Amino acid sequence: MAELGEGAKGQGPTYNLPPNPLPQSHKFLRGKAGPPAPFSPTPLKGVGEGSLRKNVEQPPPAVLKQARAPAPHPPALPSKNLLLLLLFCIFLVVPVGATPAQENKIAVVASILPLGDFCRKIGGDLVQVAVLIPPGASPHLFEPTPWAVSRAARARVFVYVGAGLDPWAERLLHTREARNVAVVEAVQGIPLLGEAEEKGDAGHHHLESGNPHVWLDPVLMAGVCRRIAGALEKVDPAHREVYQANLQAYLKDLQALDREIRARVATFRIREFVSFHPSFSYFARRYGLKELGSIEVSPGREPSPRYLQNLIAAIRRYGVRVVFAEPQFSPRIAQVIAQEAGVKVLTLDPLGGRPPYGDDYLALMRDNLKIMTEAMQ
Repeated sequence: MAELGEGAKGQGPTYNLPPNPLPQSHKFLRGKAGPPAPFSPTPLKGVGEGSLRKNVEQPPPAVLKQARAPAPHPPALPSKNLLLLLLFCIFLVVPVGATPAQENKIAVVASILPLGDFCRKIGGDLVQVAVLIPPGASPHLFEPTPWAVSRAARARVFVYVGAGLDPWAERLLHTREARNVAVVEAVQGIPLLGEAEEKGDAGHHHLESGNPHVWLDPVLMAGVCRRIAGALEKVDPAHREVYQANLQAYLKDLQALDREIRARVATFRIREFVSFHPSFSYFARRYGLKELGSIEVSPGREPSPRYLQNLIAAIRRYGVRVVFAEPQFSPRIAQVIAQEAGVKVLTLDPLGGRPPYGDDYLALMRDNLKIMTEAMQ
């Protein structure tokens, strides 16, 4: 499993330190001490006096005399507040649960779970992958936690989407110390769906930096995986053959997924769909589907009443049976549209992190295909 960000919705761990206690002074009784009480051990059940004498070694007289002398003043102990502060600093420097084997692995950071899975499948046992966005959070609205900042500072390979999806990832790269780090931007070299191709029946769609959801096209991801392998080879050239072998095996898995999707989509009776936001546009283009429109074209901005009316009209005109929601966003608007249009609401997950697929990209895509089949076959 890839190491995930702590806390839900981008909230990192908190440490509540107790107030600094007042220093405690050691008090000693003054006056002449009386003779020590004779040692009389409490009898143990099933053990006789002879057994105790036989198994307990008595100290020599010189040691007994020294033990009876007044104890010296003990050295001052650090306060609890100082101890907690030292532990906190240790946790910042050493990852919790880290083992020597993990510390020897290549530190890889990915902004989203699908990219993290690619890194893990290609790097295998040679890498330790940290995914910055926790399951259930949206990369559009995420802000880095202290945990994410510390992982990014230690990364040897840094993989992110780009095209405005995760601008915080670019800020982490710009603010970190200059060192040997290989960077992979997933959208680099991919022609992005832009203004002209984002116009659907429900109205005009505009994405300022182009549509960044390229990872939902498994054919495009073959090229991204090749660049991830190249980045790993750059920082760890001694294991180039391992990375190449893992890459070739995973490319075959992506090809098998592509064939499976094509065969299933060929059986769809309905080829139009409505998404929550334009995350499946590349999937639709690859497999001959038509995205009539999206409920939220820009994340966090609710659509206008006129836009929703056009969307409902398109649903009725094309006989669409389902409106797709996403687990990273509230389904409220999707439910209102579905009720007005007389259709169902189903959930497509563009990022993963939930049962039954977890952080496995291939399983995520097959689960989304299953949901689409239910809605469109």
